[in-house]
Amino acid sequence: MTHNQHIFYIARLVLETCTPLSIASGRTDGIADNLIVRDANGLPAIPGSSLAGVLRHSYQRFYDEVHTNQLFGSGKQNIDDEEPNTEDEKTGNPSFVHVSWGCLHDQNDKPVEGLLDPNNPCWDDDKIIKDALQATPIRRDHVKLNHRGVTDAKKQGKFERTSLTTGHRFSVELSLWSNDENDLRWQNLLDLLQGPDFRLGGGTRRGLGKLKIVRCHTGKFNLKTEQQFKKFSELTQSLAETRHLNEFKPSEPISQISLNLTPLEGYRFGGGVEPLLKNSEAKLLAVTESCVKWEKEPGILTQKRVVIPASAVKGALSHRVAYYYNALQQVFAEQYSEQVEEHVGEKNEAVRALFGYIEENPDKTKPDIAQIGSLIFDDVYQQASQVVEYMHNGVDRFTGGVREGVLFSEEVITNTQSFPLNITIANEEGIKPEIWKALRLALNDIAEGRLALGAGGGRGHGYFSAEWKNGEQWLKDKQDTINASK
Repeated sequence: MTHNQHIFYIARLVLETCTPLSIASGRTDGIADNLIVRDANGLPAIPGSSLAGVLRHSYQRFYDEVHTNQLFGSGKQNIDDEEPNTEDEKTGNPSFVHVSWGCLHDQNDKPVEGLLDPNNPCWDDDKIIKDALQATPIRRDHVKLNHRGVTDAKKQGKFERTSLTTGHRFSVELSLWSNDENDLRWQNLLDLLQGPDFRLGGGTRRGLGKLKIVRCHTGKFNLKTEQQFKKFSELTQSLAETRHLNEFKPSEPISQISLNLTPLEGYRFGGGVEPLLKNSEAKLLAVTESCVKWEKEPGILTQKRVVIPASAVKGALSHRVAYYYNALQQVFAEQYSEQVEEHVGEKNEAVRALFGYIEENPDKTKPDIAQIGSLIFDDVYQQASQVVEYMHNGVDRFTGGVREGVLFSEEVITNTQSFPLNITIANEEGIKPEIWKALRLALNDIAEGRLALGAGGGRGHGYFSAEWKNGEQWLKDKQDTINASK
């Protein structure tokens, strides 16, 4: 028990990954650029420090730094700092929030806890555990684009990220020591877990790390009373134990901007490795990944599904936002032909505010300067019920004839089923109304079939029509402040 904190709040949660989870270990095996964190059993895990760090950062966004330090702890102040105001600032204080490691669930929806025998045959028939034990369950290739919308070869912008498959579940325990029977900070912590911007790991602005609360049981124990102390002592350390805890119904987070996209023609995202059609010899393939489904017990690993990566939507949208923002600011290529790179990409003010940036220091004498974006995108998974293989060849620009050795084919998804494009606004402070207007104009280009997403835009692929579900009026209201300020 923490000194003078006799009220113990506890929540045992089951979190499910809505998009791939990529908490990097900082290590590589010489093949993958990064490897995900694993526990002593070799299973992917959520480190308690990762969850605690995200909660602390989110808490500080909504509340002041002093209250955050009092809740999550702070170290002893450096002697070179200004004179501290309180005793806690002089000596530091421990964290009253405790977070356990997140344990992966097996196909029976039970957390795998404790150190297990690596030769235990009980995992042989568990496809969910087998998927998680792979060195790289999901490995996605990424490439950085320059201001012309093509691969940025000068800065070596080719990289990859390893992630855990969508749908895996983890059990985790969150607790708070307090001396208040009705501590509002406890509800604040639970609200942060239900926020639309609650993400873990890397690549969160590219769609990764989204989780939802599947089950949650909470409790409160006054350890100065004999009856509640007895109940507390009967609560075992197992994350699956919910005795003396009450079920908590979490709310469903809602994305602030949401559109339903309907394909006008075929589309293909990324470069996959497995064809969707039998006996296909296509070289250009859509990215496909399996997912874990829990519609019934035991959980199952689905067949390969087509992925619409958030990074593909984010990249195309950022370039169009830069175009509209420059037009609104009367910045045109004819006037700034020699300084065009100062107004595009991460140099563009709208791109920096909405999508983030990083300024690398070439001589490494000072640290890099970086800022995360204000928009968070979600991956989308689609069933590929209709797939067509197209043959292509290169045409000689002088003779108009077929070029030798450039015959190739690609698989294109021709489904007409709509799918959601969800965008969460993590931070809107300090963003100019002109930037929100540029974003709305860019989204309208997607909705009206003027901006292609994915590969093959020059061949007519990747165009959509869209219906606004949320956010259009909100963006218009932000835009109206432009005229009001004039």
